[in-house]
Amino acid sequence: MRYVALYQTAVHLRGADPDLGPRLPGILDDAGVQSVHLDVILPAFREGEGKRMAWATMEGIQGAVVAAGLASTAEVNAILAELDEFERDWRTIISMPRIFQVWGRVGT
Repeated sequence: MRYVALYQTAVHLRGADPDLGPRLPGILDDAGVQSVHLDVILPAFREGEGKRMAWATMEGIQGAVVAAGLASTAEVNAILAELDEFERDWRTIISMPRIFQVWGRVGT
């Protein structure tokens, strides 16, 4: 979906990494953390405010996306309209990004 590609590129341009979560266990391992554990949570919604997450995110990054030349205002508006229609369909399920919980023990 174009929305996801725009989000990932916008995040990269801001100096962040939208794909950091899956690498966290290895980062902790490399740092000498012991007994590294991982849980992944994936909140999903059929109704309510959580189901509007993709639309709200796209709306929130639209200025950065257009300013960076990643998409035109017209394209962003079309994506917002598509997301709005998709999210309003009672049959659809929207999930938030995966949440990686990673922890371990330092020392003995």
